[in-house]
Amino acid sequence: MAAVSVIEKIRKKRNNAIELINKKIDIISNDIIFENTVVFQKLTDENIEEKLELKLEKEILKGFSLYGPHLDSLNIQVNKRNNKNSVSMGETYLLSFLLKLSELFIYADNNLYPSLFIDDVFVFLDEFIKGELLKKIIDLKNQVIMTSSVHDICKNNVINEFDIEKNL
Repeated sequence: MAAVSVIEKIRKKRNNAIELINKKIDIISNDIIFENTVVFQKLTDENIEEKLELKLEKEILKGFSLYGPHLDSLNIQVNKRNNKNSVSMGETYLLSFLLKLSELFIYADNNLYPSLFIDDVFVFLDEFIKGELLKKIIDLKNQVIMTSSVHDICKNNVINEFDIEKNL
């Protein structure tokens, strides 16, 4: 079945990307708070061909795929614990942002600097983490557009600021 080889290629490429992410996120997260942060791919099932054959008729009736690499997920472990059950809301936001930062560092290794849009990333973080994260953001060569309801920490560290309430 041709789909099996495509799925295996997708998963192999994803694993290569995850290896790159893990190298970067380890460096970034150790600087901020987490040690031993690991991203890994959680596969929906190993028996690809069997699953595809079993679900084929149902997929045709529904008009979309019920099985495949689009249903695989990424899991993040911090200190050998799955983040889904053992970290706070702020830590979850931080881990998500660390993934984005690691992606930007991978782009930078290839002399690419895409714009970064950040929406209220500081809202659930303590003062120390806000400061450390802001240092990482300021050090980026990327254009960064950031919104924040946490005005005090950002005020002294931005190049251009626009205050919506004052239209300035």
